[in-house]
Amino acid sequence: DTPKRYYLLYKPRGYLSTVVENEGLSLLRLLPNSEGLFPIGRLDKESEGIILVTDDRSLPSRIIGETSHIEKEYEVVLSDPINADTVRRIEKGLILDGIQLKPCIVKLLAPTRCLVSIFEGRNRQIRGVFERVGNYVVQLKRMRIGHLCVGHMKPGEYQVLTREAIVVYNN
Repeated sequence: DTPKRYYLLYKPRGYLSTVVENEGLSLLRLLPNSEGLFPIGRLDKESEGIILVTDDRSLPSRIIGETSHIEKEYEVVLSDPINADTVRRIEKGLILDGIQLKPCIVKLLAPTRCLVSIFEGRNRQIRGVFERVGNYVVQLKRMRIGHLCVGHMKPGEYQVLTREAIVVYNN
């Protein structure tokens, strides 16, 4: 039984969270010996930030599954300022594409900049939530997945993780 591989990759804008390069550059090109690896979750082409990449098929449902409660934090830059009422609406959990979203945490950093922490990961969820309240995401960066943080990583960089670093997700 070969040991599993775990990477924390800072996905740059312009790369796709896919294994196959049919519509653009796969983030797997940024890793050595990427055969058998796949990203856990997604960041759309316009987004950047950290993403877990592994060959451990048992890990994804623990991080992104419907029963997962792992917090993911994003830095969001908006086209227009938002106010406290809008923040409260978003935090309660809006209905997006007919689905009630779980409550989230929004920390306003500036009128057009905030940190958003979510506990689920629906397709284009953060962009969709802000569009729902009449605003648009200009820049989206995933800063944290549970206890794993972007830290001083730069786009395209990665860290090799030990099994111990991700063992918290195996509960």
